[in-house]
Amino acid sequence: MKLYEIADAIEQILAKEVDEYGQITDEAWERLDALEHRKSEVILDIARYAKGERAEAEAIQLEAKRLQARAGTHTGRATSLENYIAKHLVDGELKDANTVVKWRESTAVLVAQVAPGVETEGIHLSQIVDSEYVKAIMVYSVDKAAALKKLRAGEEIKGLSLDKRRKLVIK
Repeated sequence: MKLYEIADAIEQILAKEVDEYGQITDEAWERLDALEHRKSEVILDIARYAKGERAEAEAIQLEAKRLQARAGTHTGRATSLENYIAKHLVDGELKDANTVVKWRESTAVLVAQVAPGVETEGIHLSQIVDSEYVKAIMVYSVDKAAALKKLRAGEEIKGLSLDKRRKLVIK
């Protein structure tokens, strides 16, 4: 029996199975007890399944971290080998059936640096680069940790309030 079916059966008993005085009959109490027991079993079964899914997710995340570290090792090794080749291949091209090694030309924009030893604090980028090529990126966010302390202390903060939440815990 599914959990929603158990809940429906309990509601039906409470709605229909009462005696002429509005009291629940002994047979109805027995059925309610059995349904409540079954409901507890189903909830525990679902909780065990959820617990298994959580453990599987954690195992996958752990394996992903391990694989990420392994990928980092291989990336580092590849970069090292590419730098080694770059030192020894001055120009030209080398190739065989499945590998080509050559230099490719590219162009990048370099931003001028303030002279070494010059204090950079307070220098705006538009003082170094023409302002038409400078863009501003502003990010605003709420300091929720600080706000939480103030709100818990009873202070009111415009636009913010506390929200009590419950989280189901399965261990």
